[in-house]
Amino acid sequence: MKKLLILLLGLLVLALLGYFCAYKKHAPAIQDDIHSRASAVLADEGFDWAKLSVDGRNITLTGIAPTEAHKIKAGELARIYGYNLVDNQLTVAQTAVAEPAPVSKPQPVAPSPYTMTAELDANGQVLLTGYVPDAETHTRIVKLAQDKFGADKVVDQLKEIAGAPTGWSQSVVAGLNNLQQLDQGVARWVDHNLSISGKVASESIKAQVTSQVKTALPDGYQSVLNLSAPAVVVAEPEPVPQMSVEEKVSAISCQERFTGLLANSIINFRTANAEISTDSYALLDKLASIAGECPTAKITIEGHTDSRGAESYNQQLSQNRAQAVVDFLVSKGVDATRLTAIGFGENAPIADNTTSEGRALNRRIEFTVKGI
Repeated sequence: MKKLLILLLGLLVLALLGYFCAYKKHAPAIQDDIHSRASAVLADEGFDWAKLSVDGRNITLTGIAPTEAHKIKAGELARIYGYNLVDNQLTVAQTAVAEPAPVSKPQPVAPSPYTMTAELDANGQVLLTGYVPDAETHTRIVKLAQDKFGADKVVDQLKEIAGAPTGWSQSVVAGLNNLQQLDQGVARWVDHNLSISGKVASESIKAQVTSQVKTALPDGYQSVLNLSAPAVVVAEPEPVPQMSVEEKVSAISCQERFTGLLANSIINFRTANAEISTDSYALLDKLASIAGECPTAKITIEGHTDSRGAESYNQQLSQNRAQAVVDFLVSKGVDATRLTAIGFGENAPIADNTTSEGRALNRRIEFTVKGI
């Protein structure tokens, strides 16, 4: 019995040695077969991203699977006939997190109606409010206002919002150009309408603004003007006392001498000023002497300017210059009650204001003896 057991053990050892030798001989072929069949199965399913290696009958999967489900599926496909173990080392691709779509900034809605206001106060300051369509137009309008009223007089509160009607910029230029002629007032634009209200120095300026606005506005625009001018007060003429024959002859002589002297000489003033130039003192001394030779005559000193500048400014300048001459004559002993200063501004020209020579003739002082 013991001998039989030893014999059986010997046969078992021999069988194992035979199997081992046979396995060693055929192992590479088995390994290649498993690799080939497993690769084919994965390729048929489109799993080319799964890489496999075979060690004996053990399969190892590597690579990047698109999803977790693809990873599991690849492990199942690799379990072909003859495998021993599948080591699934596949990694799952990270899902890209989409960047949030940029939030677009809401575009401002064009206002309706499209408005702008230019308000001129009594101190000459201009407040600009409302809308302009873009930065270029904004700059151009503010520059125009500064040129018209002074850079330090313009307060800019305009907002840039698109949507202005066609021709709007031209209408703003027309409004600002005419607002300059007002002493105080408001120009307001509402879509295709321009309204200007305020105070002007005279009826002639009122008529001029009314005409110019209608001419300057683009087609399709309407204008409404509400302008007020001070009432013209016509002073009652002072009663002129009756002169004796001798006084009348004396007055006529004075008038002739005044006219003759001023025909060849001009009373000069500082530019845009009522201060008499010193080179005119000698002429004024002669005029004072003539006034003294007709002591009972009433004399009007008239001031005149050319047409450059605003009409209201020229009116005041002519009045101030006439008064300066009166003051000089009084300082030379002429009775102040005999003298009257009147400014006519640019309203009584004697020459063409379009030439420098004509303007020089229009800037003058005249002496008129009353009652002759």
